[in-house]
Amino acid sequence: MKKYYRVFLLYLQELTEYRFNLVGQSLMWFIPLIGLYYVWQTIYSRQELFGSYNREQMITYYLLISFLSGMIQSSSYWPISQEIERGELTKYILRPVSYVFYHFSLNVARRFTRIVVLLTLIVFLRFFLPGIFVLPTASYMFAFIVSVVFGFIMYYLIAVLIGFTAFWLVRAAGLVVSLEMLSMFLSGLFIPLDLLPEFFEKMSSLLPFQYGLYFSVKVFLTEFTTSQIITGLFMQIFWIAVLVSLLRCMWSGGLKSYESVGI
Repeated sequence: MKKYYRVFLLYLQELTEYRFNLVGQSLMWFIPLIGLYYVWQTIYSRQELFGSYNREQMITYYLLISFLSGMIQSSSYWPISQEIERGELTKYILRPVSYVFYHFSLNVARRFTRIVVLLTLIVFLRFFLPGIFVLPTASYMFAFIVSVVFGFIMYYLIAVLIGFTAFWLVRAAGLVVSLEMLSMFLSGLFIPLDLLPEFFEKMSSLLPFQYGLYFSVKVFLTEFTTSQIITGLFMQIFWIAVLVSLLRCMWSGGLKSYESVGI
């Protein structure tokens, strides 16, 4: 594991060399949230509830799920698919490293730098927006943190699986974008899943996406019972096991059709 820790440190050092760029990207991501905040302020000036959400719950939901999206959703599918398409995977196969763990180290480094900036923004919002990001009890907070860790692993595995489609597709970009949008919708990023028609809510319960963002946010909002939280955590573990199995199958099958053109 030391070699992957070394990869993490080296890439973290590379990322932190461009601090202004990192902060600038985070601020550009933060600006739309300000507009979103005032949109919901306007909506709740005319009504007390939107579905089952009051003003504080709804604003916290959108701000928190946006923060979590920046923290745990992985974009590893882009470099993975590009390396496969360009025939650059060979250099990793010839090295005594796990390709999946190597990219996991890079992914952790990317998210670590972003988490530092995002946590700073959360503290800023809590100070200027009373009633937002009210911390839950210790037990709910512990369950929230565990769910975020599991969600981070889940989204990385999903990103790797999406990237591995490049083994069979000449250009995987179109499929990557489509699957990314589907993932964002079914994870509750655009709208809380319990506000959607019952069909969509049931469909999302059969897929892993809601157990990444939506589940964690609802735990933070203390809207789940203890049994629901335990069930949700077990579902996260279940999906991690399923995704790992699929990843192994796609990796072994992909290597059989892989061609390192130009190398």
